Amino acid sequence: MKIEKILKREEGKTVKLEVDIYISLSWKVIYSVEVFFHEKRKRIFHNALAMNDRQYQDIRSNKDREVYKLNKQLEHVTAEEIMAAKLELWEKLKPLTKDE
Repeated sequence: MKIEKILKREEGKTVKLEVDIYISLSWKVIYSVEVFFHEKRKRIFHNALAMNDRQYQDIRSNKDREVYKLNKQLEHVTAEEIMAAKLELWEKLKPLTKDE
């Protein structure tokens, strides 16, 4: 399941935050976060982590790549905004009780 949040910034930049959740084969909950942005008066969203980013490609360790990716994302969104989107997605997955 995926949730998408559009955040408008004061300087005119628009940020799109996509959070996806899935369960691994070992029953571990895994979140996938992607951040896209476009500048004022532009239409096309760009990924915060460009696929042709040479620094990212040169990193060998998966853990180091995740840290680099998170740092690039935090240039556009805050950790609190990411956590709020994760919590909203988690609330949508919560099963309904008998009273609801």
